[in-house]
Amino acid sequence: MRASAVNKNGEGAFSDPQVTAAYVLVPPLRGSTPEPIRFSHKVNSYRVRWTYNTKDLLTPVTSYTLKYSNVTKTVNYTLSEYPVVNLIPDKVYNIRLRANNVCGSGKYSAPLVAKTPTVPKQARVIMKTEKCHVVIMWAAPDNGGYNITEYKVDIRGKSGEFYTVEGCGTDPSVRNCTV
Repeated sequence: MRASAVNKNGEGAFSDPQVTAAYVLVPPLRGSTPEPIRFSHKVNSYRVRWTYNTKDLLTPVTSYTLKYSNVTKTVNYTLSEYPVVNLIPDKVYNIRLRANNVCGSGKYSAPLVAKTPTVPKQARVIMKTEKCHVVIMWAAPDNGGYNITEYKVDIRGKSGEFYTVEGCGTDPSVRNCTV
């Protein structure tokens, strides 16, 4: 490190170079925007991935901060992939990431705008009781823009618990079942 003085008449000579530290500590730069890998319907989650160019850093990353909605998560610096969980169906999320080190935090990345899929609405059920069986019929609900792959039909037993009727509803084009 060296310095020189400047005034209206010009610039003075530089001082002798001084070594003050082996390296300079600086906060991280802005990282890449997270990208979605896949959406899981079972747990309403996105798995996101990011890259961070550690070669440009003078001070190593110690953690990442992942932010979406009102949730902020600190993520281990060795990870470059993370599940964003417990998301609400049919909602838009802005997922942002920043790197942290001993000097502070970098700027948040540009947001990953992710919309969770819509789940089907409730099916309307009609039951027709016959002498020795019950015919259950249902109308196809709004599918939320995705094809319905099957229906699940449960019946309530005498104990009050629900039981799934096996083989009923596995073909989405058939919307009735005899129990």
